[in-house]
Amino acid sequence: MGKYYKKMFWGYLLIFLHFNINMGYKSVDILPDFIGYIMIGLALTKLATKEKIFKKGVNASYILAAVGIFNIGISVEAITRYSFVINIFSAIVGLFVTYSICKGIENEGIKYNKEDLSNKAKALWELEFIRTMLYIAITSIMINFNEGAIILTANGLLLMFSIFTSVMLLMLLRLAGGEFNEVN
Repeated sequence: MGKYYKKMFWGYLLIFLHFNINMGYKSVDILPDFIGYIMIGLALTKLATKEKIFKKGVNASYILAAVGIFNIGISVEAITRYSFVINIFSAIVGLFVTYSICKGIENEGIKYNKEDLSNKAKALWELEFIRTMLYIAITSIMINFNEGAIILTANGLLLMFSIFTSVMLLMLLRLAGGEFNEVN
């Protein structure tokens, strides 16, 4: 089981890291997000044999992979036109994937008497839910009020909070990979 958590760790690391090459009018990510989401989906598929809640995140991760492929293929002007809808949709589906991972780790922690890991997964889920709701609220407000120090400050704080929760998710997956390494 531990190797699947490690696969999710590497999948999320691919998603979080952005190495871009500028090609004229467009910047191309050499580590596209869809590869990370496919890795997460494959790992969740294997983990679903042990804990059913992981199955709920499989299709959602493949949907995010499709969105990642879609984003590569569309033009810059189309991205700006539809970015609000795509970003909100991706945030909600991504939250669903995170829920299935955190709830699965929480359930596995309870099953194998690893309550500390279970509590960390539950706390991370709560933080991730708050982060996503703040992201949706700030993104919605920015459509109408895109200027001002308050929006800029809120966006900066949200970015720092997002980095914090992303690092926490990576740490949780790494920890789960180690804790569940001896479990079949």
